[in-house]
Amino acid sequence: MELLSDEISFLNDFTPVSLIEIESAVLLKRFDTKFIISQDKLPKLLKRFINQYRILEIDEKRVFRYSTTYYDTSDCEMYLKHHNKKLNRYKIRIRRYLDSDLCFIESKFKSNVGRVDKKRLELNSANDNSEIIEKFITEKTPYLPEDLEKQFNIEFSRFTLVNFDSNERVTIDYNLAYHMKGNKVKLNNLAVIEVKSKGQKTDFYRYMKSEGIFPFKISKYCLGQNILNSSFLKSNRFKKRNRQIIKLIQGMEEIFG
Repeated sequence: MELLSDEISFLNDFTPVSLIEIESAVLLKRFDTKFIISQDKLPKLLKRFINQYRILEIDEKRVFRYSTTYYDTSDCEMYLKHHNKKLNRYKIRIRRYLDSDLCFIESKFKSNVGRVDKKRLELNSANDNSEIIEKFITEKTPYLPEDLEKQFNIEFSRFTLVNFDSNERVTIDYNLAYHMKGNKVKLNNLAVIEVKSKGQKTDFYRYMKSEGIFPFKISKYCLGQNILNSSFLKSNRFKKRNRQIIKLIQGMEEIFG
């Protein structure tokens, strides 16, 4: 197993689990609960779970790099539905797993009861997938491919914990960096924790609350729109959340305003 950097070396203490072993925990239909935390607080928090969770390991790697491109309409309908608290809403993205060269077109639908239904289709990274992408969007979402535009790209690092019953996954994303038209914005010291399960309240969820860390409604897509397109997209409902994020990272005040 590769040695991890000092800041995340505590991950070496977790028992590994293979991708095949956690297939039952893919949870494409699930409840998601998110938390944010300073990246430098992760070791103290997660050491508490070393004997309760295993860590995904693939080819001796435990931390993986992701690249995601988001799509929306020209007037950012999907973003505005989220901002305006509309449920029965979609996200459409292409996600690349940089360490394995896998690539998927994905749609995420959030129902009016808060349940997330995720659909995805693997793409061939060596070929033109335009017809496949168009067919997927037409069949799996209410949108037409010609009405969608690339919004921006986000890269981040992720590791995944799975409980021993394989009915709960916890993903931790950090080193978030947004890219748009040659501009790059990196969010230092921000970690986004997402608990994915068939039920809404798990052991991890209850422990976070006992430590005074409460669920935080954050979307990496909406956050990116706030950072990169704040001059013309309304974001008043997110201002309080953005101020909380500022407390965890440095040098972002001029971006959020």
